[in-house]
Amino acid sequence: MTFKFRFSDLQRRSGSSYAPYEDSLYLAPNGAGSMLLNLADTRIKSFDGSLIRTLGVLGTVVILPTSGQPVTISQTDKVIISVTKNSTIVIDSAVGVVRPTWVNVDTKLRLNLGKGVQKFSGQLNLPAAQLGLTTTSSLGFPADAYVKIGARKVTGDSVFLQIPVSQRRLTPGQDVIQFDGAEVGRFLSQLVSKLPDSLRIYGKILVNPSDVYTPSPAGVASVGSNSSVAGSANISIPLNLGIVGGIVRDTLVIGDTLANGKKGFTIDKTYIDRYNFGKVYIELENGLPAEIAFNLALLTKTWTNLLTVPQSGQMIHLSGARVDANGNVVASSKSTAVIELNQQEVSQYNPSEFVAFSIALNTSAGSPTVQFKTDNQVRIRVWTQVSGRIK
Repeated sequence: MTFKFRFSDLQRRSGSSYAPYEDSLYLAPNGAGSMLLNLADTRIKSFDGSLIRTLGVLGTVVILPTSGQPVTISQTDKVIISVTKNSTIVIDSAVGVVRPTWVNVDTKLRLNLGKGVQKFSGQLNLPAAQLGLTTTSSLGFPADAYVKIGARKVTGDSVFLQIPVSQRRLTPGQDVIQFDGAEVGRFLSQLVSKLPDSLRIYGKILVNPSDVYTPSPAGVASVGSNSSVAGSANISIPLNLGIVGGIVRDTLVIGDTLANGKKGFTIDKTYIDRYNFGKVYIELENGLPAEIAFNLALLTKTWTNLLTVPQSGQMIHLSGARVDANGNVVASSKSTAVIELNQQEVSQYNPSEFVAFSIALNTSAGSPTVQFKTDNQVRIRVWTQVSGRIK
């Protein structure tokens, strides 16, 4: 006999359209057989567009003509048919209703805080800050984010920030999670020494939560293997903050006349050997509402320290600009320091290729948080006067 079968809701691609999946299998007398159905490039879709909860199959047994030899058929004879799966069936995409489904999340988001912040380390006292998490979801269903945002301290342990309950729901397409400003301020203030270059987001996302789950055509949407929830973080640190033990470090190329990080001018080092005495003048003008301290070092091309100025390694301190009751700068502070160099110290200019400098910051005493504005600035001028032999 031949067993014919047809799945009306399981359809195979036929050219540019789909047709019901049908095939047949020959069975010998009192025999058995099996057939492997290749479901690649097939789809499940009801004829009338209704939701599918089961797959229906129509089976037909065709008794083939005999060769003239009689056979006996009794009412106890039967044909047994079963359909099983021998491997995991992976669905590429679906248009239907997804039951409330939990999805694990554990990912990192890079933060672009700018070069200045990357060179800063210290303790910040932020009364508030703005953090927005922009999400992009290609799921056709809403989702609730039960996740934490974490950042690692330099000490190795982490601090965490919870998504506000009112901001938990994510809609398809693009959405924004806005965090509580005071909570973000406390979160960032715990990151002693250095702001993070990335945030870790982990937890679970509930796709199609029960309050929006509708097991009917009204709740139909699409989801697929390429569906995802991605995002980007934007932190806006206010200009009203406090700094404790902050420091900014950078390195300059000696002879960089174009401020492009490359040597544009080479000093005639034969003259340096003639000098036997020198003075370094460091002129500081502080327009920030924070105390600053400054020192510098001469480095070789392999970053070996040749000379620190001041030689003691201590920093030159300058009080913060004078501020009013609201923390606004009303007058800059100024200072000039003169450091003497002996002949051996002057000679260190010869092999020097870089100048490394450090600026330490602490907010002014009596003002735990102050107003930093875009026109606040620090001006530093360093120059050297030398004396020696002239041929």
